[in-house]
Amino acid sequence: MFFRVELEGYRPLKYALPAAKLVELCGAQIREEINRDYPPGYPFTQYAEGVRTASGLYLRECTKPLYSLIASMIGDDSARVPVKGGAWNDEELHFIVQDYFVMLDLEMKGIKYTKSNYMVALSKKLVIRTPKAVEYKHQNISHVLINSGYPRIKGFAPAPNIQKALEGVVLSYINTHPKLDEHLPNLPKKIEFEQDLVDDPSKAFVEAPSGKPSLEGDTEKDFTGKYGSKGKKTDYDLRNKLNKEIGRLGEEWVLGLERARLIKAGRSDLSAEIVWISEVLGDGYGYDIKSFDHSTGYELHIEVKSTRGGHSTPFYISSNELNFSRSNAESFRLYRVFQLTSDPRVCVYRDPLEESVSLVPMSYRVSPR
Repeated sequence: MFFRVELEGYRPLKYALPAAKLVELCGAQIREEINRDYPPGYPFTQYAEGVRTASGLYLRECTKPLYSLIASMIGDDSARVPVKGGAWNDEELHFIVQDYFVMLDLEMKGIKYTKSNYMVALSKKLVIRTPKAVEYKHQNISHVLINSGYPRIKGFAPAPNIQKALEGVVLSYINTHPKLDEHLPNLPKKIEFEQDLVDDPSKAFVEAPSGKPSLEGDTEKDFTGKYGSKGKKTDYDLRNKLNKEIGRLGEEWVLGLERARLIKAGRSDLSAEIVWISEVLGDGYGYDIKSFDHSTGYELHIEVKSTRGGHSTPFYISSNELNFSRSNAESFRLYRVFQLTSDPRVCVYRDPLEESVSLVPMSYRVSPR
């Protein structure tokens, strides 16, 4: 006598075992998992395999916990590989991101651990994900962290082709755990302007990458998902202080870049007229720096968005900044500064922003009617 267990998306389980023994081991849980009223003997029924009729048990209805129970009972690790590779669900992403940051914390504290033990344990917990699949997903997380300016686990080299949902869960974890910033190098008081950029400021400007980066609208700086920030308390004071420091450093770097650009173009007169608006007059004007077009002399209104991460790191824009860009389409420029503390570069976006970036509203202002 043997049995066969099928669950959509999983490899079938087939194993020689007395029917009575199978029922004895997990029959009660089978009925509890299915939780339905079926005829006597169900879900065990006769089944046919190919053209030969075989005497056996066919468990047509199954759930992940039950499948895992039977697979572990018969020691069938190969059955835990999904028939088709599928996208990881929210629960799986939640578990693997937590697992990654536990290891990263140990590494940053200098505590020895074995990565393979964590991968195997998580693989068993997730049922259908092999240790190899878990390892690759860890590499995906490394890619997100590097692009966001954070350290990664050594041995998990960054791997692209990121599942979009994974990026959201990782960024949500970062946003709700500001203590991660303690692992980052201290911000310098000033970003030094490299001599090669003084000689040729055009080197700092790069083409906008293919694929739209994400602009998160307005003020709520939080990436949330099903498991994103539940039960977590974000230290917004710490996060806002860090964001302001990065923002100031980025604006100061762009100020130097614009001066070098105009001087290189033979417009020292215009270079002397550049104004750091947000520093001199404060925020709220819809842009940070007043500069000039070297050929026409017309004003340029530059809004600076900076990150220590890569060019694909999402950033934020306020409704005031967005409205200003639309009202001043000819003069508005959005300078996206990335790799700020390592090798600063800038992508330039113009209005309409929606044509080159993905604009996602994050919060709303509510007032009584």
